[in-house]
Amino acid sequence: MKKKVAVMLTMMLAVSMLGGCGNKTGQTDPGTGETGTAQSTAGTESTPGENVDIKPLKDWNMHDYVTFGEYKGLKITVAPKTEAKEEDIDSLALAAYNDSMGGIKDRAVADGDTINLDYEGKKDGVAFDGGTAAGASLTIGSGQFIEGFESGLVGVMPGKTVDLNLKFPEKYDNNPDLAGKDVVFTVTVNSINLTDAADMTDEGVASAANADYATVQELKDYCKKYLEYMADNTYTTARDSAIIEQLMSVSTFTEIPQELITKYKNNIIETIEARAAQAGATADEFATYYYGTDAQTYAAQYAEASAKQSIAFFAIADTEKLLVSDEELETSLVDYAAEVGAPSVEEMLGTLDKEEFREYFTFQKVMDFLFENAEVSDSVE
Repeated sequence: MKKKVAVMLTMMLAVSMLGGCGNKTGQTDPGTGETGTAQSTAGTESTPGENVDIKPLKDWNMHDYVTFGEYKGLKITVAPKTEAKEEDIDSLALAAYNDSMGGIKDRAVADGDTINLDYEGKKDGVAFDGGTAAGASLTIGSGQFIEGFESGLVGVMPGKTVDLNLKFPEKYDNNPDLAGKDVVFTVTVNSINLTDAADMTDEGVASAANADYATVQELKDYCKKYLEYMADNTYTTARDSAIIEQLMSVSTFTEIPQELITKYKNNIIETIEARAAQAGATADEFATYYYGTDAQTYAAQYAEASAKQSIAFFAIADTEKLLVSDEELETSLVDYAAEVGAPSVEEMLGTLDKEEFREYFTFQKVMDFLFENAEVSDSVE
């Protein structure tokens, strides 16, 4: 159950609901709609992706391609890290309870209830577009559905299925083809949501399949940790984005090697393809929805920016002696495998090259260095 709760909370909070690269640096993240920078999508500030067949970044003389102004003392403004408030913890715990424990199932639906339901609408025996959903949420009496739909569910017990013979309004702008038409909605009420966290019970928590929590308090403790994790992630994303922006403003680049641009273009496309597959979409559908353009165009658009960021970071790593050594790399791989729950470094690596991870860990070191030497001020949103 813990995994199910985690996934549900992740989606609720618009966190990286798709696995893979973390969003740490100015562009919109395809899994979340949150902003980072092109570099995170390119795989430089993110979890390493498939290696591209060029020499490792540590073997490039990045000073040939960039000159800096003063990169120590970058002035950045970041909103303070938010605290996990009790009402937010209760809200998430309640949502998890309703989702994983199934909500209320021992009484009939009443006016004002928020229910979980499946439905399919048919006209002349044929399902119509937009009339089918599974696991939808509806508050009875909200007027969200056409007349007769919500009132027709009052008195229905969870687990029961009913047919609602209804008629669309004569004027129905959402779908004029349905205006004034007779339809039948087949509706299954799955459960009734609790609306007050105080009504959650230890028995309800423990009754979930594969329950990992024995009590309401354990569930709340998990939600609190999750909110704290999210606050850390949000703060780090904003911090890194601000640092990247300021670093680029003091960096001057010569012509960027095409090999590096190709590397990051490939990484961007691979990341989009992986996330699209997890979302059940094509790469172009995914990119168009989140970026407003196809995958190839988006990748071409931001590959050079990503290459520039890599050049700047590795030039600083060389100057400040921050490049991850072989010994550091091995230690970091062990720690990272444990962090992501991999059985071993070898299984975590799979077909990946260790150098991709060296680059990832080096970027982290440089980012921490720039932050430690930055002039940071808080902003209140």
